[in-house]
Amino acid sequence: MSYISNVWQRCQVRKVEVREDELYINGQHVDQPFEVTKVDTDPKRNYGPITVPQNEYFLLGDNRPNSNDSRYYSHPTIRKEDIYSKVIEVKKGFYDKK
Repeated sequence: MSYISNVWQRCQVRKVEVREDELYINGQHVDQPFEVTKVDTDPKRNYGPITVPQNEYFLLGDNRPNSNDSRYYSHPTIRKEDIYSKVIEVKKGFYDKK
């Protein structure tokens, strides 16, 4: 089964942090184009900050309490050369905030 996650790549020195399930990049809150699922018992609702190395990616699911994303791995980033799939379609309006 495949899941699409948000992918954050380092363009400059980039620090990624999750505070109360809200995403922060370089200390700035990121307004995400969808409703973030929040659960008070999610053990990773606060994570980081970490620095994303050059040519590596940090993956973060929008349904965070049920996402087995980068927050759960001992090495939380993935190298560009290890990515072997791509998004082929995104339904227009699917991630619009309600």
